[in-house]
Order: sequence, then structure tokens, then C-alpha cells
Amino acid sequence: MTPLPKPADKYQAELEKLADATARAARRAANRRNVTKAARAANVAAIVQRGNAQALALAEAFTQRQLENVTGRAVPAKGLLPADDSDRLLKAAKTILEESDPLARIERLGESEVLYTAQGGVEESLTGRNRSRGGYLGWVRKMETNPCKRCVWWSRNGRVFPPDHHMPRHHSCRCVQEIVLVAVKPLPVRKRKPKK
Repeated sequence: MTPLPKPADKYQAELEKLADATARAARRAANRRNVTKAARAANVAAIVQRGNAQALALAEAFTQRQLENVTGRAVPAKGLLPADDSDRLLKAAKTILEESDPLARIERLGESEVLYTAQGGVEESLTGRNRSRGGYLGWVRKMETNPCKRCVWWSRNGRVFPPDHHMPRHHSCRCVQEIVLVAVKPLPVRKRKPKK
């Protein structure tokens, strides 16, 4: 009998699917030749904005489901609303479309925006949740199949981070937070003091 996938594995797979679909749709919209450049930019911005909204909903649902799975109790959703980034995305799309070969960058914009929004949504859903019956909440970095050196270093060999700790990420980072319940309160991360 095959074991059921962990919620973090399922979330990571769904998020990757959404990011790839958004990137492909943005590329198709940018590649249309029968519309003006302004219309292409508006279409790309709308596609990425829609992908961001879907990513935020997916992140909140994942966080709620994983918290229920870890704690064994019903957890209400926070009701996160997507930000209206249409002006920023339109400006980015217009800038990219001015280049001689914009398709790869448009695709990267669609993918990165969705991943970044989802990762931020999980962080926002976890804020204010520290203790649960049976232990303390935290998260570990669930890396993608082929992680880069930076992601491996950021995982700190499976360290459990406090729920309110910001997950460091880079463009097109497909890592997600896997929520865990531990007996000892996760230690806060020390900030390095700037050199004088």
C-alpha cells in the first residue's frame, strides 16, 4: 500500500503546477502578434495578478490544512486577501516588453511572482500562531527536488524555525515551509550586526 503524500509535498506540487501554468500563459500573452504592445502588457499583468491571487488562496488553504494535520484540531482560515499589484505588474510587463527578446523574462516574472506570493501567504498565515496542544509550532524548509546551494544552506540541516521567521528565498525558489510540531520552542534566529 502506498503511503499518502504529506500535505507539504502536495502543496509544493500544486504550487509548482500553478507557477508553471502562469508562466506559460504570460509567455503566450506576450507572444501574441495581433495586439498592441500596451494590450500585451495589460494581459500579462492580469494573468500574473490572477496567478498571485490563486497562489495566496492555495497558500492559506495549505497552511490551514497542515496546521490541522499537525495539531489534530480545526483551524480557522485567516481570510487573506490578495494585494492589488496591477500597477506594479503592468509597469514590469511594459518594461520587459520593450526588450528585443522579452519572452524568457516574462515567463520568469510569471513564475517568480506566484512563488513569492505563495511563500509570503504561508508566512502571513503563520503569524501569531506559536503554541499548540502538545508542543510548539515551527517550520522546516522543504526543498525542491534539485535545490540550489543557497537553498541547502538556508535549510540549516533541517533546523526548525519559529512560525514568525521570514523564509529567505530567491527568484524562482520553489521551496516551501513544512509546518511541524516540536516539544521545545524553536529558537529565534539571530540577526548579524552590521560591520562598522
